[in-house]
Amino acid sequence: MSLIYLSHFLEESTPGYGGNQGFFVKKTKNMCCGDSCNQQEWVINNHIGTHIDCPKHFSENGKTISDYDPSFWVSAKVQMIEIPNMDNQLIKLDDYLETISKDTEFLIIKTGHQKHRGNLEYWNNGPGMSPCSGSLLRENRPSLKFIGFDFISLTSYQFRPEGRVAHKNYLDPSLEGNPILIVEDMKLDGLKVAPKSVQIFPLLVKDADGGQVTVVAEV
Repeated sequence: MSLIYLSHFLEESTPGYGGNQGFFVKKTKNMCCGDSCNQQEWVINNHIGTHIDCPKHFSENGKTISDYDPSFWVSAKVQMIEIPNMDNQLIKLDDYLETISKDTEFLIIKTGHQKHRGNLEYWNNGPGMSPCSGSLLRENRPSLKFIGFDFISLTSYQFRPEGRVAHKNYLDPSLEGNPILIVEDMKLDGLKVAPKSVQIFPLLVKDADGGQVTVVAEV
């Protein structure tokens, strides 16, 4: 069995939506300065780096990270679709629906936009998911728990109003079908085919509307 990370390591240069910095590190103890140990203090936005959006992110009645059992975070049926060259465009899935198996639990969208990570293009000119894509998947693929991709947000920075609607269409529990949780800013450059399985390890913060996740794939 071979395992790989589908998450980026956090660092102070981690790109944030809109170009905002969202992770700060301060050394509070340093052995080089005579302290008995090394220690850091972190300040972090919960929607930066590889992270998950739970329904609570866009619905007051939505579930939080602490509402899910450990087994929920394991996906044995994973599918990957490659849709390249989608900069500044919204991804529609109408033409791909029939290729997505009805038992798929985790859908990975690989666009190649990760190559711009670290540059302005990554957050400013990234793809986004169309509002209709969430409704389409919820109504037709009831086993789907997660969608993840290699760009910074479900919301393209050039299509922010559409992105807010798209988030609701994926996450709002009052709409038809089960909510589909969103894994943003994934590391997919080393993934050539769909993984055999995927496990998500969320940062366990009580009542969090989302947060950083370590995603591990069996390949």
